[in-house]
Amino acid sequence: MLYISTLEDLERLVGVKKKVFAQAKAFSNLLNSPTILVWNSGGNVRVSHIEGSRTYELAANLFALRNKFDKLLYYKKLRKVLPFVISYDSGQRIAYLRCTLYNKSFLNLLSCLKKENYKVAIEIPTSTFLKEYSNKGVAGRYLYLSYAKYHQAIYSIADLIVAIGEISESLKGFEHKVLETSNGIDLSEVPLIGPPAFTKQLNLIGVANVSYWHGYDRLLRGLAEYYASSKGFEVNFHVVGDGPELSALRNLTEKLKLDSHVFFHGRKSGNELYEVYKKRHVGIGSLGNHRKNMFTTSELKLREYCACGLPFLHATSDSDFPEQFPFALKVQSNEEPIDVLEIIRFYERIREQYPDYPEQMRKYAEENLTWDMKLHQVIERIQESISTGGE
Repeated sequence: MLYISTLEDLERLVGVKKKVFAQAKAFSNLLNSPTILVWNSGGNVRVSHIEGSRTYELAANLFALRNKFDKLLYYKKLRKVLPFVISYDSGQRIAYLRCTLYNKSFLNLLSCLKKENYKVAIEIPTSTFLKEYSNKGVAGRYLYLSYAKYHQAIYSIADLIVAIGEISESLKGFEHKVLETSNGIDLSEVPLIGPPAFTKQLNLIGVANVSYWHGYDRLLRGLAEYYASSKGFEVNFHVVGDGPELSALRNLTEKLKLDSHVFFHGRKSGNELYEVYKKRHVGIGSLGNHRKNMFTTSELKLREYCACGLPFLHATSDSDFPEQFPFALKVQSNEEPIDVLEIIRFYERIREQYPDYPEQMRKYAEENLTWDMKLHQVIERIQESISTGGE
């Protein structure tokens, strides 16, 4: 099987990198054969062989993406080296591609894969990508015009379209090809964390490539209101990661005089990240998805919180965490400050009613959230297409 990731530098997008490698591993497990993964790392397009838990590099620098012009040519360059890449693919002729850029080169790459007898599945990682284009100025206008010109041809050539979270408005007319699913997690990469000590201090954690839709400013304004009227618990917010909104978040922290309660840890991953998790009580998901007209989502971070055994706060509907799920607090999806007292009551209730809550959350993740479980449907649909000879 062949997995082609996007042109984004996955070393900078830690969450996306974890997802891509976890998906590739799950595909290998489900097909009982290697996944050949093409991905961008620091401007070098690499090829990796993934078989179960084993990963090794086949090509450290297939070609370079050094500037914006190179990136526009990503799929054109990839098409030229496609024979080299598929020479390593000894498994079923299935190609899975994340679709974030619609252009003629991407369409031509799909055509080449079809000529090589591949069944082609494309993933739409977020349903609101058209809205996101509108926030990118001139570049966004180019992306939209390119999408408008090529999306129907791209969707037509695909055998399967995997919609993460919900079906995008862009898929109207192609519903028969769509598989609606949600994100998963690789449990082998996420340790279970026991409950930290809890007296009169509640520590919150938000892990993100901080962007406007994470809505962490809502929590800061809620903390300011809490400290203006309450003398009970000390509530602290720990931000892990960098991102385009980090500077604005720091400025707001200073403006609201929250410097002694809001801490910025920078970017962390692996064991270093989980060491930070160990001392926190509640995870913070995205609180501002409404800013990009997204009201149903499938956040990777919520799945990591759940697998770790960390109760969490979020503001957007998620099919994997229904309202009766006791370890998640869903707040309103609007611009109002977050009610910190509500978070305190939420965590106190969990500790009282579910003393073994980390183990219960981990069990839920094992039964509902693994990538093997999520992608099993993808393989079923594609193999059904292969067996019937469908297009």
